[in-house]
Amino acid sequence: MKRTFSFAAIAAALALGSVAHAQTAGSTQASISREQAIAIAQKQVPNSRVTETDFENKRKRTSYYEIDLVDAQRSKHEIKVNASTGAILSHEIDHDHDD
Repeated sequence: MKRTFSFAAIAAALALGSVAHAQTAGSTQASISREQAIAIAQKQVPNSRVTETDFENKRKRTSYYEIDLVDAQRSKHEIKVNASTGAILSHEIDHDHDD
């Protein structure tokens, strides 16, 4: 499922509050919203467009949002954002512009 969020929606989500932190380490419950995770990812890749978002809730492992973006040079980025803390877990870049 693909979803695209506008910059206005992200700005509105950020205006509603700051990133909440989990009270326990390794929590599988999301403390940040999908919109907050998108905003965090887009800080890593300015002027990007979101192409897909997923939530991974792994038992006994860190839950995270996987945010796929495309930048102005058409490079694809996959950023994993910790659902409890908002920390960037990984950032992969695919510079191959062929689909």
